[in-house]
Amino acid sequence: MKKAVLVIVGLVVVGAFFAWSALQRQDSEAAQFSAQLMFPGMLVETLDTRAGSSLVAVFPPVPQDASPDALVGELYRISGDSQAVLVDDGVYSARHVGDDDIVYVSHKNLQRMQWRQGGYEKRTLATGIESDFALSPDAKSIVVSRHAYNEGFDAMHMALIDLEGRVLLPELASGQGMMHWPHFSPDGRALVFIATFSGLASWYVVRLDDKNIGQRQLTNVGVRVGMGSLPEEFIPVPSRGDALWFVDNHTIHFDAGDSLWQLDIHSGNAFMLEEKQ
Repeated sequence: MKKAVLVIVGLVVVGAFFAWSALQRQDSEAAQFSAQLMFPGMLVETLDTRAGSSLVAVFPPVPQDASPDALVGELYRISGDSQAVLVDDGVYSARHVGDDDIVYVSHKNLQRMQWRQGGYEKRTLATGIESDFALSPDAKSIVVSRHAYNEGFDAMHMALIDLEGRVLLPELASGQGMMHWPHFSPDGRALVFIATFSGLASWYVVRLDDKNIGQRQLTNVGVRVGMGSLPEEFIPVPSRGDALWFVDNHTIHFDAGDSLWQLDIHSGNAFMLEEKQ
């Protein structure tokens, strides 16, 4: 009886999560359509939506093969009445903390802007930020990546800071290579990211509820690149930073460009769900 109840509760939770995810995607798609109408001829990307407000990056036209992460543009805040307010330039990542509270990266600086009656307050939380950042599910902490040039040209560190810019954990993860696209699990107990520490772009995880905090490579452990082709056991990574989503606290679905995949962040097991035609 208890097992049946637990199964039913689990199904309800998963169903609610899928419903919430669908609504989020619908809001994002609607914001994207609206922003494209407002900025004709420009490359527009909706970075985040919340309570009728959208954070939209606007870029000039670029070649199709340009990397999305290599682009920086102007950040606009679009309200429910379709009023667009320029926030800053040199931006490629932004998130809502609250209805009138956002964080974003501009010219490698992590900024926080809060709108108040009669104006706004803008503060720099961290400098030298590389790639994207991740806001925790409770909106109380942020994960950022920085170069550690004193340890080598390609050395990177990932740190956890609070919303005042105070460092909570100075080295969540580190290595020689690039770090991309950190994402918290829905319960905030794990952080996944993509890194090239092993020579191949691979999935990594950091457990935030473990006293022995340290990174663990999830995919492509021991895999080596052959001449001119990837080995059969190679597990791909998302095609871009927003092409992954948590199904539950330990399962990720991601779009690798030509196929859809599932990854378990506890075991590292991954398999293809669907190959695109």
